Amino acid sequence: MFFLRIMPLRKYWIGKTIYHTIKKQKSDDVLVRTKFYNDKSISLYDREDYLTKIISGEIRGVVWGYLLVKEKIGELRFDENTSFMEDTLFMFKYIENVSKIYVLDEILYKQTVNINSLTKKGNVERKIEGYFYSIEKIKEELKKNDIYNDNFQKLIDYRKVKIFEAELSQIRSIKSLRKFLKNKDIKKYILEIENIKKRYKFFWFLYKTNNEILLYLYVLIRKYLKKIVKRS
Repeated sequence: MFFLRIMPLRKYWIGKTIYHTIKKQKSDDVLVRTKFYNDKSISLYDREDYLTKIISGEIRGVVWGYLLVKEKIGELRFDENTSFMEDTLFMFKYIENVSKIYVLDEILYKQTVNINSLTKKGNVERKIEGYFYSIEKIKEELKKNDIYNDNFQKLIDYRKVKIFEAELSQIRSIKSLRKFLKNKDIKKYILEIENIKKRYKFFWFLYKTNNEILLYLYVLIRKYLKKIVKRS
């Protein structure tokens, strides 16, 4: 009845906690997931609050962390039009059919990161388009379920800017940056964003003014600071 992908469980037990949460999930319409490394102490979320945190990126929307009910999956499938945030889009749709999300108090997974994966490398334009596609699909879901509001739009804009800044900062040469700045489709997506957090205001100004020298200097400084943070 359930899709389980809990490989590194300690020894071979499922245990009383998981057993009771499975029973609770079936009877109380609760989605159960393992604790992630950056989770706060809260163990139970209501649906709208959880959706808000997924949109903002505060909570990961990865499928492997959840205990999914086959009947609730139904006809729901991954969107084949993108390879970016497809997990988040899938889970967003799934969570629309539950009322509560219960977080176990134990981390039951270990993640192996492939530095050569599609999401770690690849064409910056393609990655941004893929991420934005999934975010817009999430927006459509909000509207379809009549829970879309100004707060959600702000969160969507904030997430887009965060992704855009992070991906643009992966560009390795000023020549590549110059080519990127000429991409009219990307610029169209970006200039539609209205809500910009203060920390991104300067970056936003550099991009909108097409100041490639200062923008590339921004990228270099960002990479340098990131290396310092990793070492500390």
